[in-house]
Amino acid sequence: MYDVSQTFIDNSRKQGRQIDVLLSWNGNVPSGDDVLKIDKTFDGDFYRTIMQQIEGEIVGRYDLTGQIINIQVGISYDGSPFEYVDWGEFLVKEHERVVGSSPEFDRTTFKAYDKLLLSHTLYDVNELGITFPISVFNLYEAIANYLGLEISETSIVNGEKMITEDKWTNIEDVTYRNILDEISAVSGSSIMIHGGKLLCKYVDLEAPLDTIDENNVKTISIGDVLKQINMLNLTREQAHDNYVLPVEWEDIPVNDRSEIVIADNQIMDKDRELYAPDLLGSIQGLSYYPFETSGYGLFHLEPLDVVTVIDMNGAEHTSVITSGRMVPTVGNIEELKSAIPGKTKEQYALVTDNKRQFMRVYFLVDQQNGIIKGLVEKQTEASEKISELELTAEEIQAQVSNIAVGSNIIYNLNFEDDMSGWRFLNDGYLTFGEKARFYSGALFNSNAIPITTHSLSKSSIRFLRTGTAISPKGYVVPNSVYSYKARRMDNLQRYTVTVIEYNSSNTEIKRTPFNLVSKQYEEFTIQPAQNTMYIALQFDVYDSTVLTLSEQMFVRGKPANFQESAESVKIWAQSQFVITDNQIKSMVSDIQIVNGKVANNTSSITQQASQIQSLVTDVGNAQSAITQNADNINLKVEKDGVKSAINLSPETVKIDSKNLDFNNATGNNVNLTGKITATSGKIAGFDINGNDLIGEEVSLKPKELKIGSAALKGGYIESTPSLLMEISRFKISNPTTGGSMWLYLNDDRVVTHSGSTIIGLFDRISPKTSGYNIGDLTQRYGTIYLQNQPNVSSDERYKSNIQDIDNDLLDTFEEVMPKLFNTEFDNNIHFGYIAQDVERALYKYCLKKYGYEFANEKVKQFAVLSKSESYLSLLYGELTVIKDAYYHREVERLKLQNLALQSELQAIKQFIGMGENNA
Repeated sequence: MYDVSQTFIDNSRKQGRQIDVLLSWNGNVPSGDDVLKIDKTFDGDFYRTIMQQIEGEIVGRYDLTGQIINIQVGISYDGSPFEYVDWGEFLVKEHERVVGSSPEFDRTTFKAYDKLLLSHTLYDVNELGITFPISVFNLYEAIANYLGLEISETSIVNGEKMITEDKWTNIEDVTYRNILDEISAVSGSSIMIHGGKLLCKYVDLEAPLDTIDENNVKTISIGDVLKQINMLNLTREQAHDNYVLPVEWEDIPVNDRSEIVIADNQIMDKDRELYAPDLLGSIQGLSYYPFETSGYGLFHLEPLDVVTVIDMNGAEHTSVITSGRMVPTVGNIEELKSAIPGKTKEQYALVTDNKRQFMRVYFLVDQQNGIIKGLVEKQTEASEKISELELTAEEIQAQVSNIAVGSNIIYNLNFEDDMSGWRFLNDGYLTFGEKARFYSGALFNSNAIPITTHSLSKSSIRFLRTGTAISPKGYVVPNSVYSYKARRMDNLQRYTVTVIEYNSSNTEIKRTPFNLVSKQYEEFTIQPAQNTMYIALQFDVYDSTVLTLSEQMFVRGKPANFQESAESVKIWAQSQFVITDNQIKSMVSDIQIVNGKVANNTSSITQQASQIQSLVTDVGNAQSAITQNADNINLKVEKDGVKSAINLSPETVKIDSKNLDFNNATGNNVNLTGKITATSGKIAGFDINGNDLIGEEVSLKPKELKIGSAALKGGYIESTPSLLMEISRFKISNPTTGGSMWLYLNDDRVVTHSGSTIIGLFDRISPKTSGYNIGDLTQRYGTIYLQNQPNVSSDERYKSNIQDIDNDLLDTFEEVMPKLFNTEFDNNIHFGYIAQDVERALYKYCLKKYGYEFANEKVKQFAVLSKSESYLSLLYGELTVIKDAYYHREVERLKLQNLALQSELQAIKQFIGMGENNA
């Protein structure tokens, strides 16, 4: 239970209470009317992890990428200050910002999960930083530390047991949550987030945390009590290898058995006898009443909280909360549910130890009708095999059949392959916006979407609104019962599954509806009509509350738990052998589901005195036949309307085919006319390979010429047919040694090459974007000839931090003087500046202004001086500016000095009588 006061609980159950929702993240604190929707849900169970989910909507547009939102719900009554329950921090997984007609109508919707979401990370033993052997508790602690979480306890049941080897590295797609699920089962707890920490939560039936009675509920229903758990079965499910405690479990009366089954737990697998005693001690005696309620004052309750439920007659029942939904905003919803543990089974150990199989054998002699009949039948979980032999005076008939049991006969029943094969009636279509919001795949007209859930099937169907959905068809055999089973992942509203039966012509012949209400696991059984060959399931949903169905199975036989099926599932196979006085006939057939379609493979041989006939039909409706008579043989192969046939008779050989393949055939005097298509052989020095000509280091393909690793291809550039070249080096040479070369675009020469000189003739050289160079620090052009001065961008809008040049900087450039020199590039005499003089001046200034520590770095910030790996260069334009500034300052100083001297001179003149008045 969340940490709240009794006052909070009491006020939350009073008529007239006020509710406030407070969200906070990264300095944002929306509350009150700014929080339009908060919908918290959880679907928990014993001995596995439990994660809580939030769906929300708030006023305004917020970027919630990677945000962690704290959510609190406040209660006030009769003007009292709001008291808040802290639901904790939730990690935003997805969000959408919706632009309204004006800013006050902007919205942000989001979906977030508690910090158990961090465990949805693939397991990596190296990143986890552990070595084996390691104790169960230390593994639990290491995972928490890796996820950045604290743990709430210092010990757990079976926590001291040692895991001797890495159980998960060689298993694909294992996440840390998968391992936490296994630790939950090992410790007999349910791992969840509580108070911001990981908690292995145990149920204490002796210490209820709250009472739920008719005074604070709208509706309440209480189920039959869960029989006290008295058996633990650690099973390897596929092998039906059970380890059951107590050892004397068979002495427990069948009707008194209540069994927890934990299947295929990697941690306990090789040491079941080590873990089982303490685990049984932890779970033994669990018993409570399942219930469902909708009411008030439930915001403070958490998964697996123990509560006392009081019915309308005042009787008290101890129960455990397993799932719930809380909506403290508009349309207030407070719903809780208690379901029996998903791992409870009745007689599982007994049934699986017998491997759900039986065998019967009989041999019948019917003298009255002249029939001898034998039968051997064996049924297992996966199949029913029958061998029959029948002898009469007219014939001998043998038949062997194998019918699948427990395999899902309807393809894509859990949307494993998106919505392939499904049909939806238009009264329930999702809007384009809804599909774009909830679903990233191809958009179909539907009232449902595929979704991945934490279930055995992983893939599930989520219905988002009312409507009708119809599944693909599955093949059924006569005289058999079929069953449907499904697991609800969220809500318990009514939905209907209608079994639609079709005959061999795919004509609908019967409909049988089943109303399914209020069970976590729904199931029904049906026996189709005798002439039914195909079955589809129609799903009708009657309200817009989200309904998620997972682990759906439609199987031959009794309701079956979900099991993965291969891409191809054989559902029926049969071989038959019939002998009469003038004929022997054999037939083999099977029916499979291949890529979601029902496929029939059949072969038969009929032998008579004058004829032998064989026929083979396969999955793709291809057919081949051989008919052999005394004077001719007929061979025929047909698929998708394309037929090839050969007829052999003493007079002729007739071939009827769309294509003929002569394999290594040779011949003479062959006169062929018409079109010839060759996919192999040679032309000149080229090999024919399908549609390609292959030569030495050269090949010609449709729309492609390839030489070595280079290729010329046809293609499009900006929707215009174009020649595309794939090549890492490109060289053009004149076949005449030393000859010049010209490159033209249309009729314009753009490049000439003569000797070692390459000249480009361009109207304009323009870079892709601003900031590119002509030449670089080490490769410079010798001379640039211009008609106008260079145009240098100097707009004030390009510049920032504009200021006068520091006088100290101008002073240092007093010593930078022009020089006369020669260069390494020619013997001419040049005038200019020496870059090292500029560097010294800048360094002197920076040393004085910034100090020794920062002087070198500050020098690098002056663009006037550039430095390659070993040489310096100058921007003469900027150097001229600073020299001009220096000279301008000196001129101004001289002007001032001149004015001062003139003033002094005038004063002297006045003093000696030579002033203007005495002149």
